[in-house]
Amino acid sequence: MCKEVRHLKVPGGKDGKDWTIGDIIDLTPKELISKVMLEEKLFSTWYGGRTVLLGDACHKFNPAGAAGALTAMHDAVALANWICALYPKKPADIDIAFKEYYNERFPIAKEAFAHSQLMSKMVGKNLHSMAVKNYIRRIPSWLWKRIMTKPILARPQASFLPLVEDKGTKPVIRQPSLYKTLPILEKRAKEEAKKNAKSE
Repeated sequence: MCKEVRHLKVPGGKDGKDWTIGDIIDLTPKELISKVMLEEKLFSTWYGGRTVLLGDACHKFNPAGAAGALTAMHDAVALANWICALYPKKPADIDIAFKEYYNERFPIAKEAFAHSQLMSKMVGKNLHSMAVKNYIRRIPSWLWKRIMTKPILARPQASFLPLVEDKGTKPVIRQPSLYKTLPILEKRAKEEAKKNAKSE
């Protein structure tokens, strides 16, 4: 596999000379190089009973797509929002929360999975890879900007923490779990405040 990627350029370099992955491989001690089998998989089952999965446990992306860690963090925030909104934590409520989490995150994971597969196809040297590269090079810059902006605008927020003010130049896309769980938490806070006021 090292031979297949040696020619790929990497950012940086030394003495004004661009580096390739081959340069990095040559400078790395052989005992530190290991082969990792990359498996791409999008599972359809993410939860059962009181067990729920997130990140690579339910969607494994090729690193070429650069979506794995980001998607896992977004999964974690959405799941945390739903778990925090559970009260009291009855088995039926847990199932509803996990279903809401899945319904929110699965379509996004599916889209990221397709993007990851497309990006991983660009690495090869076969005819299909060359066709994909050629297609991507011809995408107009305005469309490319739009495609690349969408993941950046999706900024999750935890509904159980003070909301972060949006100071960006583009409107932020908030996740559904924020809008669905925030009213639940606000209602609970009001009920607890009333209860505390009565007890005083």
